[in-house]
Amino acid sequence: MSNITKVILLLSSCFFFLACTNSNGPHQYRSMNLNNKSKSYVKGANDGCSTAEGHYVKNHSAFNNNSDYNEGWWAGRRNCENN
Repeated sequence: MSNITKVILLLSSCFFFLACTNSNGPHQYRSMNLNNKSKSYVKGANDGCSTAEGHYVKNHSAFNNNSDYNEGWWAGRRNCENN
């Protein structure tokens, strides 16, 4: 196989793999409307998002006893999961 053929195959492979990647970064997040949400909900959403990104964060007491924090945590986790 000639060197030119090898270079063409290498470049073609690179273009193929680049076409299959997400050019907008590793995550695509949906916009979360946190306006008029309680501080507990916002904290839960931030913690849930961190968890979805691989940094487990959860205030277990608030998660079990504060419905705003719980709902925010789940919303943040769903919003930030890598699809």
